[in-house]
Amino acid sequence: MVIRGHFSMHIYNLSLPKDKDLDTIFSKKYKRIVKADNTIEVMSETIQIPPNDTRFSYRKAKVDVCILEDDRILVVYKGSVIAESKLSKNNKVIEKEGKIEEFLDAREYVPFSL
Repeated sequence: MVIRGHFSMHIYNLSLPKDKDLDTIFSKKYKRIVKADNTIEVMSETIQIPPNDTRFSYRKAKVDVCILEDDRILVVYKGSVIAESKLSKNNKVIEKEGKIEEFLDAREYVPFSL
């Protein structure tokens, strides 16, 4: 029995909306819950979230934290940035990740033969 089928290839033209920022799309993302003192902690750093026109306090709010390639930190609540900060140059977590990356890059793979 031979089964023959028709396969078609669809090419989609997907465009990025103009209001989307590629930096936030290709960033490291974390979820955090805001503490009672309106702060969050990410990568051993505490970020204070200031009050704004929308809310006086973000206590217990679930926020997204984006760490960009240039070490900026964006705190996003329901699609809008509510706080921005920068990682310190001597951040211990960044140093540790850098050492791990150096170690992994230094590995050599030896071909296995029988």
